[in-house]
Amino acid sequence: VLDYYLTPVKIVGGQAKADGKASTVSGIKVLDDYTISFTLEQPFAPFIQILAIPAFGILSEKAVARLGDNYFAHPVGSGPFYVKEWQRGSHVLYAANLKYFKGRPALDGVHVDIVEDENTQVLKFKTGELDVLYPPLAQYDDLVKTYATNVYKTADMSYYRIDFNIKRKGPLQDIRIRQAIGYAINREQILAKILKGQGYLAKGIFPPGLPAYNATLPGFSYDLAKAKQLMIDAGYPNGFSLEMVMRSGRMEDEHLAFQEALKQIGITVNLTKVDSATYWQLLGAGETDIAYRNWYADFADPDNFTAPLFRTGADSDMGWAKPEYDAIIDKAAKLTRMSDRIPLYQDLEKKLIYQDVVQFPLWNTITTVILNPKVRNYYLHPSGVVAYYPVYLAH
Repeated sequence: VLDYYLTPVKIVGGQAKADGKASTVSGIKVLDDYTISFTLEQPFAPFIQILAIPAFGILSEKAVARLGDNYFAHPVGSGPFYVKEWQRGSHVLYAANLKYFKGRPALDGVHVDIVEDENTQVLKFKTGELDVLYPPLAQYDDLVKTYATNVYKTADMSYYRIDFNIKRKGPLQDIRIRQAIGYAINREQILAKILKGQGYLAKGIFPPGLPAYNATLPGFSYDLAKAKQLMIDAGYPNGFSLEMVMRSGRMEDEHLAFQEALKQIGITVNLTKVDSATYWQLLGAGETDIAYRNWYADFADPDNFTAPLFRTGADSDMGWAKPEYDAIIDKAAKLTRMSDRIPLYQDLEKKLIYQDVVQFPLWNTITTVILNPKVRNYYLHPSGVVAYYPVYLAH
């Protein structure tokens, strides 16, 4: 996990521990019962943000020793709730931690019901068995209208886009073709009709609310005439064919909308529906020309929208990695002041999206939740984490 988030930055002594040359990581020291020290090989500004994500929680040494490989089935933490019961595929029951350092939470517990069928989810909410419902798209309009006063929305730290595979020889290596594809997609229509208005049109990589978000970017408009002219200018007046893979049951309506949109400029999109394992295998092998993908922030720093997506070695790289991009990403991560880092990220964004057109930004999403009227102080963080500590039920 550390390697994923900290590449190319390393904790001092981390490699020696990984190679079996040391029994501990020399750059990690416990100073006292409440303080831990990390020494990095070079400055890395997002480090504090990274430490705050769940993957970097400090584990109980006693619990790990006692439970061994079963630890993650019986997690031990220090938060406002603890896992009292967990039946895989059925439910998770969290009970209040009476020893929580801020005081006991308002709720006695939280019961998370695991229900895959969307109709069953809605029925359970209507009968009062559920207090929180993420409305399914198929019933979104009716549910939001019926429970209008109990609808809760929050903007996600998300980025949906079209990736272009420029490793393959062919039309996509021409920037005009990539631009034409973008102009041919009616993003507003897809967002309104398929996604039920749950989002904003993206202007670039960074979502609103994230440092480095640039509201002054021009953005993109639907322009079919311009798209057709770009196809002619690039030497493809009669179009061509592209391969596109999609995961079964995942965002199928959007894929069909893209297919229909590109047909208008002569591009035939051959859609192949596969399971998740095959999807990632084909994507990694570059066996698709374009891909509809999304990214949700792990932590609220611009580095998380650049290094994992555009740095050399990123799993989403489809031929656009450049030493120039790497240098900007690495330089920005070493600066400690966000005000110094933001101009670098914004310049990189312009290069990637407006100059080189390695991706076409689509939208940043919104999460909608419908609450039981009794629920109070509910807060859904843009990262998707719900803080249940202050939540209570009114009587």
